Amino acid sequence: MFEADPDTQRMIDWATAADLPPLYTLEAPAARLQSAAGTAKTAIEPEPMAKVESIAIDGPGGELMIRLYTPTGVEPGACRSMFIFTAAVS
Repeated sequence: MFEADPDTQRMIDWATAADLPPLYTLEAPAARLQSAAGTAKTAIEPEPMAKVESIAIDGPGGELMIRLYTPTGVEPGACRSMFIFTAAVS
């Protein structure tokens, strides 16, 4: 069974207690707001970023907007983790 790290578990517990919808069911702007509120409520400090880029890539149905986050202290060309968030567009 999956076991979340303590910071993530606090955020999950907060969202569950507040009876909030899962992030994956929300449009991206609403998911960002809910995530930011959860971060503020659980006192999780975001990692410092050296650079945040909004770029477009080719997708199967046209252009997709993505964000590229580069944490502070990452060597150029170093392996990075990837988090992909998709939201249904109505």
